[in-house]
Amino acid sequence: MQVMHVISNLDTGGAETSLYQLAINNSEDKQIVVSMQDDGAFGERLREQGIEVHTLNMQPGKLSWSGSVKLFKLIRNKRPAVIQTWMYHADLVAGLVARLALNNRVSWGVHHSNLDRAANSTALLFVVKLCAIFSWFVPRTIVSCSERSMQIHTAARYRGSKFTVVPNGYDLTRFVFNQESREAFRSGLNVKSECLLGMVGRWHPQKDHQNLIDAMALVNSRGAVQLRCVLVGRGVDESNPDLLRALENAGVRDQFLLLGETDDVPAVMSGIDIHILSSRGEAFPNVVAEAMACNTPCVVTDVGDAGLIVGDTGWCVPPESARELAAGIEDAARAAEQGAAWQARCESCRARIASDYEITQIVDKYRAVWRSIANL
Repeated sequence: MQVMHVISNLDTGGAETSLYQLAINNSEDKQIVVSMQDDGAFGERLREQGIEVHTLNMQPGKLSWSGSVKLFKLIRNKRPAVIQTWMYHADLVAGLVARLALNNRVSWGVHHSNLDRAANSTALLFVVKLCAIFSWFVPRTIVSCSERSMQIHTAARYRGSKFTVVPNGYDLTRFVFNQESREAFRSGLNVKSECLLGMVGRWHPQKDHQNLIDAMALVNSRGAVQLRCVLVGRGVDESNPDLLRALENAGVRDQFLLLGETDDVPAVMSGIDIHILSSRGEAFPNVVAEAMACNTPCVVTDVGDAGLIVGDTGWCVPPESARELAAGIEDAARAAEQGAAWQARCESCRARIASDYEITQIVDKYRAVWRSIANL
């Protein structure tokens, strides 16, 4: 098959990373990737893997006539067997343009699970409403990366009968525990034997860093365990005044190490002892599976399919509750002192990801969806 992926952007988000992994691990199909914006973080990396990449150079959240015409011409000239879209703006725009180009073999991709007004812009929620209307007659199928996301969008009046759940997949040759990486990471931070927490996630309201900061303040006030925490991701560094203010106000500045963005997530996951997901909204959080693939147990908020991913290997607490998150962190830190039992838990984390979310399994599931609408 020739598959054309159309995505809102190619930055370092969850959907973008999932598209990248899917594309480079699918050797069976000819794949074309179209970014509605620019190359972002993944454009050149995709080209290096021999994948054709086009950019429409639209401004974020804005539809341009020239970009739409370029997409129309690409679809007419390439004649893809399937058009797989990723994220709301691409679902809406590429879905409609594909129909104008007389291609109805469209599969939408949904990668979001929190539609609360407090966590989303008015413009984004308007696009979601339009997608709900057009979901009844534009896509042949809708791929959701999580069960929770499917439920939420069906409740938002998307056509539920079109949904198929295909979780994200992971390259277990890349995401694997490495002792040398662990030692180098901790040495660089001057962290020795103490329990080290970590959270990988960009600075964004959905990630709810404030929840983690408040939870750490509670842990410190009780004095039950002594912990440090690294924050990794776009916007979580010394140049973020809002983050620095939040840490100072909570009295936990000394407990946090701000590392900013990195390309070597496996080294981070190998270096920390426990990964924290403090989000108020997710669909299928990649960082949880990536941590577990590196033998790192997780404490997560019950958002999207986070609880489903960790199962009985970690801790799942209600979102937006610093008290519950603090309790989960304390339980995990105490468990980390249990030697053989902790090691067994670490190994079970990787086994769970290998069993259910290894990338070749996910490629096969996507290809089955595509075949069903390509009439092959």
